[in-house]
Amino acid sequence: MSGGGFGVVLLGLKVFPIVIIGGLDSIPGALAGAVLVGVLESTAAAYLGPSMGAGVSTVASYLILIAVLFVRPHGLLGTRRVARV
Repeated sequence: MSGGGFGVVLLGLKVFPIVIIGGLDSIPGALAGAVLVGVLESTAAAYLGPSMGAGVSTVASYLILIAVLFVRPHGLLGTRRVARV
């Protein structure tokens, strides 16, 4: 059997926006990102799901990921590292 299971792939697709939103080097940021994504997906499924379809909750986490990357490219609680070479 090659590759990961279907559940592992879905878990990876859920974890990616959480870690990037929170910051790659921040464990409290990852926890805050998990709470933010969880609340956002539940809210999107409840309010936007009936009118836009069931997949809007998954897309909502990636939309907030793009918005956070525009505002703070290092994540919500990540540290900004400036290296002059």
